[in-house]
Amino acid sequence: MDVFVDRIAAAISGKTGVAASEVAPLIQTSNNPERGDLALACFALAGKAGTPGKDAAMALAQTLVGLSIEEVEVSAAGPFVNFKLAPAAIANDVLSRVWNQSPYGASDEGAGQTVVIDFSSPNIAKPFHLGHLRSTVIGWSLRQIYRALGYEVVGVNHLGDWGTQFGFMITAWKRWGDEAMPRIEAGERDVDVFVDLYVKINELAKKDPGVREEARSWFAKLEAGDEEALKLWSFFVERSKVEFQRIYDILGIEHESERGEAFYNDKMPATVEKLKASGLLVEGMTQRETALSKLERAEQKLEKSELELKQTEGKLADESLKDKARKKLSKRQGKLQGELPKLVKTVERAREAVPADEDGLRPQGVDLGEGMGFAILIKVNGGTTYTTRDVTAAYYRAETYSPSKVLYVVGQDQRDHFLPWFKILEAMGETWAKGFSHIGFGKYKGMSTRQGTAVFLDEVLEKARARAAEAAAAATKKVELSEEEREQVAQAIGTGAIKFFDLKADRQKDIDIVVGPEDARVIDWDRLLNLKGDSGPYLQFAHARLAGILAKAPEGSAPSLDAIDFELLGESETLALIKVMGEFLPKIRQAAEQNEPSVISRYVLDLAAKTHQFLAHQRVLTPIPQEGVDTEALARARLFLVACSKKTIAEALDLLGIEALEKM
Repeated sequence: MDVFVDRIAAAISGKTGVAASEVAPLIQTSNNPERGDLALACFALAGKAGTPGKDAAMALAQTLVGLSIEEVEVSAAGPFVNFKLAPAAIANDVLSRVWNQSPYGASDEGAGQTVVIDFSSPNIAKPFHLGHLRSTVIGWSLRQIYRALGYEVVGVNHLGDWGTQFGFMITAWKRWGDEAMPRIEAGERDVDVFVDLYVKINELAKKDPGVREEARSWFAKLEAGDEEALKLWSFFVERSKVEFQRIYDILGIEHESERGEAFYNDKMPATVEKLKASGLLVEGMTQRETALSKLERAEQKLEKSELELKQTEGKLADESLKDKARKKLSKRQGKLQGELPKLVKTVERAREAVPADEDGLRPQGVDLGEGMGFAILIKVNGGTTYTTRDVTAAYYRAETYSPSKVLYVVGQDQRDHFLPWFKILEAMGETWAKGFSHIGFGKYKGMSTRQGTAVFLDEVLEKARARAAEAAAAATKKVELSEEEREQVAQAIGTGAIKFFDLKADRQKDIDIVVGPEDARVIDWDRLLNLKGDSGPYLQFAHARLAGILAKAPEGSAPSLDAIDFELLGESETLALIKVMGEFLPKIRQAAEQNEPSVISRYVLDLAAKTHQFLAHQRVLTPIPQEGVDTEALARARLFLVACSKKTIAEALDLLGIEALEKM
């Protein structure tokens, strides 16, 4: 609709003297299509024209009714001006852009700018779970969205390939490697064996404190470059990467960089020196001082709650208290009575955690003030922290890519990890850090290994593929496909269902897929692997249905822009579909502004629904003859619309990482 907005803005500018560039943003899609396609509330415009106020806005609206704008009918309702566009003009504008632009939903507004997206980032020696699915599909969708807007995008897989857990893995392998290797050679997945070892060594460490010390010793050797430790570490990393790549191949995911945590080991000293030079790096409290501070805060909270409870009980003793106030206070009293035992235990635990002696050892870090506290960068033993590593990675990415934005697609529960080191970069005066954002997302609720409701991604993908294959086998209308094609289609439908299930709601919302009573919770597989309704397969079917129509078109009737009579595309269902297609690029921009793939999910659902409505009311290849209408021209125009709708759906699905199927 941009061409019409520009045309209307120019006409209004000529009438009011307000610059067209100031008028255009005030013109919006109408909330009432019966009155018009576009609308303008004149309040702001009247102010810009130098005559603010409601009466001025109404008077201005009446003045604008007299505008003569090509292919636009102007009317007013109070202080609002409505613009009804000629149906043929809408069809010509939208469908010409869909047909001529490749891809249609693309722009060059991000040209010359780079966006770094940190997403997926699984931990070595552990299998993918649904939490990693969220980061992976959200991150990939954002990658596609920014690429559509012309940005250079660098997808980073910040693998969890360093840390004390490797000390435990090496310790486990030294004990049970002779048993583990034959399992791997017999065909068991490496990561499954690794997880078994990790669980086993941690259980042993609970019973034998010496095991924990042994693990710390091995990690210290690893950090020091011990040959045997490095060899085992490399074994765990490389074997895990093979498994990760298998999952990425199924999901159709790739990264431009796989520099994990270990990559920054030799770069952290430079970061520490920068912080020292800035004067921000200072000594923190000792372990005893920290524990005493926590105890003091816990005691203050307990004291405050006890005082509030006493005051509440005093107020409730007042017989003149009104029922509404009494009910509110009683509710508060019950809550306080429930909290107090927990606070007492918190104080007891905090008191027990206070070391008897003062060791005098102090970590180094940055004091971020009240609210964020002290961010430790150097531990008392000289070791670094995740914060040190993330600040180092931030400097590396800024220097390597010169990005306008760096997005960290990590669970919402990690927000408190990102904010402190974002603030450290800000305190360092790094202007580029303004482009750093934590793109948080909700979790899959109810995931519990103990309750048997933890789900690994491999299991989900296989169930989805199998369910899609079963649905295809049971379908009444069969599509001719080879065995290989059937398997590929089943895989595409299954992964499409999982991805869309994850991406259709606002990313910050939690997803609950566990049902049943507390003592018998189970995964709701029907909901997670939904193949009907508002689902990925529903969207894939819309695309395949359009592909089927185009495949049945008579030879020589391939759609062509030059041969279309746009006057024939004015029916209500037809125009509704065309208008939705015209909203594609604005929706992509909105998705990027909000870093929210669900904007595209909702858009393509609407597009598919409008497509099915059009097909339900209008015959494409064999239109019902109409008096005074060339039936062949009508079929040609509708076939062209089908081709444009197919192209738009395919592009929208691509932004979500979902394969657009030609047959299903």
